[in-house]
Amino acid sequence: GTDVTTKAKFVDLTYGQSMEFDTKGNLIVMTGNNTSIKNELYLIASDGTKTVIAGSGVAGNSDGTPGQPLTANIKVSYDLKIAADGTIYLLDEGNALVRMIVPDAYGSYKHAYVTTIIGAGVAGFADGIGTKAKLNSPYSLCLSSDAKTMWIGDRANYRIRKVDVTTITEQCGLSGDHQDYAGT
Repeated sequence: GTDVTTKAKFVDLTYGQSMEFDTKGNLIVMTGNNTSIKNELYLIASDGTKTVIAGSGVAGNSDGTPGQPLTANIKVSYDLKIAADGTIYLLDEGNALVRMIVPDAYGSYKHAYVTTIIGAGVAGFADGIGTKAKLNSPYSLCLSSDAKTMWIGDRANYRIRKVDVTTITEQCGLSGDHQDYAGT
């Protein structure tokens, strides 16, 4: 607005690290740092309402219970991308991983599942499929418009890594059936 006495305030967040709008116009924001107890992924609606959609709030390395995204532990993320179907690709720099948060069959994150799709959970360098690959401080992420190819800025390895997302998700058993929370 033009009133200089009015403060611009949308929503309070601690350690906001990365954000992007989803296809519904919601702002998805990752918060936290390596030691923070607020390592969570938020959905912020256009009215400013914020809802935690993934992360327990405790820094760690766990995908949590399938269908219960608030049980996942994430360390720190500096980048995320959102595919047209609502799937969120999240760099977990602190754990040297790429995580995928897949909404349920109705497009909701309430029963989404969090799964590690790239990285062994320890810093290093190794090419490989899925969790056989090793990253070292993944810091930036690009996703093709069809969400089939990903590029990762692997900062401490001084490389840009190209990933065939289709192969990774097939290896993880994620064929697109978002109703199977047990991962079978």
